[in-house]
Amino acid sequence: MYWIQRARRVCLWAALWGAVVLGFGACVVGGSGNEQECKADTDCTAPRKCLVGYCRDLTQSNTEKSTVEQQGEAHFDGTPTESIPQEPITPTDTPSEPITPTETPVETTDPEQSVNPDESASVEIGPTDSSPDESIPTEATIEPLPTELLPEDGGWPQDAEPIAETAPEPTCSGSQVRCGNVCVSLQTSPQHCGGCGKACCAGQVCSAGQCALACPAGQSACSRDGGCPFCADLSRDANHCGACNRSCGSGQVCVGGRCTCSSGTLCGAVCVDLQTNRDNCGGCSKKCASGQVCSNGVCQLGCPMSAPLCGTGASASCCSNTCCSGVCANLQTNNVYCGTCGTACSGGMTCQSGMCRCPSGQTSCNGVCVNTTQNNTHCGGCNVACGASRTCSSGQCVCIAGYSSCSGACVDLTSDNNHCGGCGVRCPTGTACSNGTCRCTISGLQLCSSTCVNLSTNSSHCGGCGNVCSGGHVCSGGTCVCPTGTQLCGSVCTNLTTVANCGSCGNACGTGQSCVNGVCTCPTGQTFCGGACVNTSTNNAHCGVCGNACGAGSNCESGVCKCTDTAKTYCSGACVNVQTDDANCGTCGKQCTFEQVCTLGICKCNGPICKGVCCFEGSCASGFCVPL
Repeated sequence: MYWIQRARRVCLWAALWGAVVLGFGACVVGGSGNEQECKADTDCTAPRKCLVGYCRDLTQSNTEKSTVEQQGEAHFDGTPTESIPQEPITPTDTPSEPITPTETPVETTDPEQSVNPDESASVEIGPTDSSPDESIPTEATIEPLPTELLPEDGGWPQDAEPIAETAPEPTCSGSQVRCGNVCVSLQTSPQHCGGCGKACCAGQVCSAGQCALACPAGQSACSRDGGCPFCADLSRDANHCGACNRSCGSGQVCVGGRCTCSSGTLCGAVCVDLQTNRDNCGGCSKKCASGQVCSNGVCQLGCPMSAPLCGTGASASCCSNTCCSGVCANLQTNNVYCGTCGTACSGGMTCQSGMCRCPSGQTSCNGVCVNTTQNNTHCGGCNVACGASRTCSSGQCVCIAGYSSCSGACVDLTSDNNHCGGCGVRCPTGTACSNGTCRCTISGLQLCSSTCVNLSTNSSHCGGCGNVCSGGHVCSGGTCVCPTGTQLCGSVCTNLTTVANCGSCGNACGTGQSCVNGVCTCPTGQTFCGGACVNTSTNNAHCGVCGNACGAGSNCESGVCKCTDTAKTYCSGACVNVQTDDANCGTCGKQCTFEQVCTLGICKCNGPICKGVCCFEGSCASGFCVPL
């Protein structure tokens, strides 16, 4: 509703300007109601033509025609010719006469918004030159706009909702920046050229952060009213002849960048036949008098041949031409009256054999002649528009310079994440395409095997992609090293506190030992003897000390070898009877002499005693020992 109110307010002003400048006060919103709206002459029924958005019958009177001529003839598409002064009419110029409303204003329920008929609602319009044209109306009736259609504050609607912001994404690498959730190059991205959201128009490329249009050879970049640029052939485009937006007049064509007539002679801004035109008979501005006709470039009364009468003079005729709105016209070649009096050629078309046709090499698309071999909106045919990053070349939509065709779309292989450096080359998650290479978005990471890794710490890619640290090594500073507390033993990083490498490489602890602070240690109460931890208090092989083995018939008790036969004593690794053992007689280690034997723990003579001498293995005779 808001925009409808705005449109009606604009319409009120449009009606006022139309009334002052051209004598037509109709508007699309709230027109007079009895006039047919139009965009082109084809929307009107003959002999009416489309003027200023409405169908007009020029045969009703010559007054309007003369008024328009005094102000400068206009194209039927509303574009003024070069002869019309292009000075805008603004409400701030010096007024000629104020225009005041004459009808009673519409009453409203709001007393503050009602219009007082006594208050002046004039709009002052300055003249276009020092001598105002009396044919231009200087007074128009304006019906005030109902106040209920006006916005309360004159501003934008208050119910507009704010646009939610999206969550930030990871920082982009290199020269790329984040726009939304995409890392792009502001130097080359057509969607973000020079800044996020600054999209280039269709057909443009982004170069060095500036949107530029790459036109085919022979074409130039043009724009209309500050809109998107487009390519135009200034050498033959009737709407851009010699310069952008320089339109040729009705019936004219563009040849070599100059507007010229396809037939006839250019007089002012109109192509005429100097042989038959009464206003330009035999030469530009040579008018025939009332009642005369132009025949073979000469003004004369009557006509040597029988022909339809034209004008008011009884003897005036158009010879072989046709009278259209007081003008003798050749319906076969006249661009204003082509085929019939109510048919005017427009859009760069000219009248050829009574038909409005485009110049050679051009096609009529939506009523305008275009070159379908190079027009981005009508490429190869009408309404076949080339999409973004495409341009029309030889009737085919092709990718513009710097873009490549991948899967039917034009892409920038230097920045497209789905086609990075080549069609179908997708950048993995966490990367973005920069200069045709997938690069990690987080600074300091390197892409290895489709994964972003830190070459300084990653053991699978240490110092370079694929350089794997093995044997317990870790990556530090891009080099494979043994972790703290380990030492390289062969090719394996080893902890020197294990039983296999205790304190040094290959130093294995014995049975029952554990490695404590690099030293093989037996459990409390045990001693390391013969490669194993033993209890010297009870171990028969190491009784009391390492290597002290208890002999047969003995056991180690409290670190001492004791005989199992309580009648025996453990001496020198054997259980003996100290009552009878000659080597341990009475006690361990007491050796009886060779002639003695141990008896009841005492070394006694093993034979008779003669005179105090032991007769060993003999007898005593006469006081002397006698061998047996």
